[in-house]
Amino acid sequence: ARHYGGGEGSSTSSGGAREVGMIPAMGCGTAVFTDIGPNQRNLSHEHAREIIPWAVDAGYRLIDTAYMYYNQPEIGLELKSIFGSGELKRQDLFI
Repeated sequence: ARHYGGGEGSSTSSGGAREVGMIPAMGCGTAVFTDIGPNQRNLSHEHAREIIPWAVDAGYRLIDTAYMYYNQPEIGLELKSIFGSGELKRQDLFI
């Protein structure tokens, strides 16, 4: 698969090898569940604001998310902050 950004000098940290045009082999998941089964609780929204900065600092450039995690607002706020700081650009990440 192809990617639209990153370019030369992109991170080669925990997110897997970064070559121009390649999706990182490893990403950071944003789902947090307490259990599997009828007592399962989704804690994704509570932890998303911690997960995103940690993942970016650790070098991850693939952020795995899904509608069913119900954490889009929290992820969006953290990404907006990161992009606003100039630390990364949107095209540096796969979301």
